[in-house]
Amino acid sequence: GGAGALGNVIADSFGTGIGVGGTNNVIEGNIVGLAPDGSAPASPNSFSNLNGIELNGSTAAVTGNILRGNVVSGNRQEGIQIAGANATGNTIADNLVGTDAAAAVAVGNGDGFRGINLAFGANQTIVDGNVVAGHAIGTKDAMRLSFEMCRVASRHDRREPDAKPVWISALE
Repeated sequence: GGAGALGNVIADSFGTGIGVGGTNNVIEGNIVGLAPDGSAPASPNSFSNLNGIELNGSTAAVTGNILRGNVVSGNRQEGIQIAGANATGNTIADNLVGTDAAAAVAVGNGDGFRGINLAFGANQTIVDGNVVAGHAIGTKDAMRLSFEMCRVASRHDRREPDAKPVWISALE
């Protein structure tokens, strides 16, 4: 644990842009799914990575990780996903999800997918200060947060007018 991904541009992979395992990692200041200048998708004719950033706690502990100050847009599926019952005590803060690097233009992630998704038992996640936009296409919500599994400081999260409401559910 304790490693991190700082200030990288990650695009056009067949899989997840940044996959996080282990504990106490800091993922900060990365552009995930967009061109290096952060203005448009890296692949203008298609979406970039599968998921932008994913913490998968389905088989091993993924705890105490911080995702902060990233631009996560233009990916094929979820922007940020934390999944699995062993994903505990992680923080998603101050990210731009579904926008360009200036937060001026919507560049959503995959149609029918969410900007931020906490699923499959992810718990005790703090979600605070994020801008989530560009996810109004399709039937999914901008963010899916399990009510029993996270602490949401949603007063600081900002959805753009085109984004659907935050969906908070007591069920997985």
